[in-house]
Order: sequence, then structure tokens, then C-alpha cells
Amino acid sequence: MYIRVSNWHDDEDSIINYTLTVRKQTLKQVYSETVNFATYGEQHWLEFTADTTGNYRIIGSTNPSRDDADFWMEYYDSKSDPAPSEQDGIRKANVYSGTTPYALTSKNIPAGETKYIKLYPYYANNHGAQEAMGESINITIYLLED
Repeated sequence: MYIRVSNWHDDEDSIINYTLTVRKQTLKQVYSETVNFATYGEQHWLEFTADTTGNYRIIGSTNPSRDDADFWMEYYDSKSDPAPSEQDGIRKANVYSGTTPYALTSKNIPAGETKYIKLYPYYANNHGAQEAMGESINITIYLLED
């Protein structure tokens, strides 16, 4: 872990004190699913209902057989939400091939609430909708426990 805290002010009156708290948290797996994509035109929606109120981390991973098999992973409070932009790293992530798993920012989800994850191929626009893809993405959701 690398942490850098800087104060760029030159005068003593503008010194800012920082407090850093490091906590150990345990990740308890509460959901896991592998989603297979036969073609580049497919989209899949996953539903997750929280059993316990808490912070959840959504992780996507893939180990494709070729370079053009990356995925978009999007988080929604409801299926009618507007789609997140590519710059929205809190609700949208590109899960790359050959890299470590990608996690969306932790979400505080109340018990009993259902959330949605939309999955689709990153390179869908470069391929025909019916073109064979034959790849999969793994979605795992963890509850962060103190």
C-alpha cells in the first residue's frame, strides 16, 4: 500500500492536519455467477438482493482466449436508470482480458434492496451482433465486514 499526503501551502498559517485510518475488513462472498456470451450482440442482466445492510463490492473478472473479449460491467439501482457514462468509474467498469479482477466502488445497500448489473461485450460495435464470441465473465459480490 502506498499513501501520499501533501500540503502545497508555503505559509505556516495554512497548514492542514490529516488523519489516516486504516481498518482491516473481511470480504464475505455473497454472490457468484459466470455469464457466458455466445455472440457479441448479447446483453445480460443480473439481479442481487442484499440479505444484510452493508457495503458490497462488485468484482468482474475474465480470462478470455483472445484480446477482443473485454466486457462492460454496469451497476444500476433500477433497470430504468440512465446508462452510466464511460467516465463513471463508480457505476461502470471495463473488465479487461488478462488483467486482475476489476471492482466497482463499494456500494452501501440496505437489506432487502435489489440492485442490477448489466453485462455486455466491450467490442460489440466492432463485430456483428450474431458473430460468435464464446467467452465468459465472472461476477462476484462480497460483503465488507469489519
